[in-house]
Amino acid sequence: MVLHASSQLASLHDLAANGSQQLHEVVAIVRQMFSELGYGDGNDAVSRQVALQQQYLQAMLMLRKIVVESCSLAVQVFGEGEIQGSGVDVPDASDSYDGRIAEMQQELSRKNEVVKQLMDQVRQMLESMCMWESYKHQLEKHKLAEGH
Repeated sequence: MVLHASSQLASLHDLAANGSQQLHEVVAIVRQMFSELGYGDGNDAVSRQVALQQQYLQAMLMLRKIVVESCSLAVQVFGEGEIQGSGVDVPDASDSYDGRIAEMQQELSRKNEVVKQLMDQVRQMLESMCMWESYKHQLEKHKLAEGH
C-alpha cells in the first residue's frame, strides 16, 4: 500500500511538472499570437495566425487533460474528502466546463456594465468641463467688454 501510494505521489508530481510545462507552452503561444497581430494582412500572416490558433487549441486540450488526470489521481491518493475540504476545485472528467463558461460570461457581463458606467461618468465629466470652459470664456469676454 505504501509503495503504491508512493508511486501515485510520484505520478502526481510528474503530472504537475507536465502541467506546468504545458502552461508555459500555452503562455508562449499566446504571446506569439499577440506579437504577430500587427504584422500585415497578407496570406502569410493569416496562415501564421491560423497555425498559432491550432497550436493554442491543442496545447489547451493537453493542459485540460493533465489537469483532469491530476485531479483524478489526487482524489485516489488523498481521498475526495481531503481534496474538497482543501478548497481545491476538482473538475469532473466528463464535465464540459459549461458551468464555468456561464460563470465567466456573467462575470464579463458585470464587468462590462461597470466599464459602461465608468465611461458614462467620464463623458459627463467631460461635458461638465467643456461647459465650465465655455462659461469661463464667456465671462472673460464679458469682463473685457466692460473694460475690467
